[in-house]
Amino acid sequence: LRPLGALTALPKEMTCGTRLLLLATLFPFVSLSTRLSIRRSQSATSGLDYCKADPGVTPGPLIQQHRKHGTTVIPYFLKFHKVGGTTVMLALNSFVNQDSTCTQCCGQSVCVGQPLGCTGHKSLVIMRELLKHYKPQLLNEDDPADPANLLPYAEREAMLKSLQGEAGPALEYTSWMPASSTEGRMYIITVLRHPMERIRSKYYFNRDEESCMLPACIAKSVTFLEWLQMEKSPGVTSGKSSESCCEYTIGLGGSVRRAKVALATLFDLVGITEEMDELLVSAAVSMGMAFSELPKPDSPEYTQRNNSDNKDPWTDEEWQAALELVSDDTEVYNFAQELNARQMVHIWGNQGRLDRAVLKYRSGSA
Repeated sequence: LRPLGALTALPKEMTCGTRLLLLATLFPFVSLSTRLSIRRSQSATSGLDYCKADPGVTPGPLIQQHRKHGTTVIPYFLKFHKVGGTTVMLALNSFVNQDSTCTQCCGQSVCVGQPLGCTGHKSLVIMRELLKHYKPQLLNEDDPADPANLLPYAEREAMLKSLQGEAGPALEYTSWMPASSTEGRMYIITVLRHPMERIRSKYYFNRDEESCMLPACIAKSVTFLEWLQMEKSPGVTSGKSSESCCEYTIGLGGSVRRAKVALATLFDLVGITEEMDELLVSAAVSMGMAFSELPKPDSPEYTQRNNSDNKDPWTDEEWQAALELVSDDTEVYNFAQELNARQMVHIWGNQGRLDRAVLKYRSGSA
């Protein structure tokens, strides 16, 4: 009996969460990532927010809290769309050993005890609200990528926790924040992918996603070039054009300059999708975790939602149209690459140590 078939065969009056719980009981061999993808599929089809708690759902157990230097490490992962973020999210959720739906939904769903992180797309709501209220300043204006521009943790923590007192859209996603330093320390991380590949991946993902239907997934009925041309006109498609063209710029303050400053001053680690292994081992070392807790390079968790095999080669017209569309985000991405390189030296001391760590992770010997 196929798990998804079993899920859809259950009585329609059952809530999504109740079906998921029953499925987990009947099919304990189904991986957590599979259960989450089923829940996402159900919510996308029904139009419901999968982070809304369903009545009667019992959350998964809280196994343990990871600690470094006596302090619980609580990840805040700013998760952009189509950047390979699901791989990072699953790794961070594994670090805190908590029900993934709880951290993915930034504490909005049913959780056992205090939520221990924010690792899903709801993190974007938090960052947008934060940067409406604060305008971080660079310590070294002459060198924006200088790791010394990272604000002291206490200052960044105060900024984030101030949202708990604001009656705004981010308020319901703040329960994961530690009440005090004794309860935990937030580790702020994000990952950026080259905007040209990110926008192409967005189109082909929408085109292939069974639960995504017209008009939101207009990619199903137009060519990539036509879709790119539509994305230039917000509202012509699903009203989500900014997610395709300039999510970095908009999500990090609304301008290229502000986005660069936000990356330099707020994030402990800015990763690059094209260097995913380097990101994962650096996050593990920084958070005090073992490489064995990372998703294996050949595991389904590592290649979550990879749709590379479904993409057609670029045409010259597509390339030019996309290049124009993502110009601002490309500038932000180029800065993120520079910042990432400087942060890696700061974390590892030199490139050789990082290279050896990556080899150990890939070989499974660490």
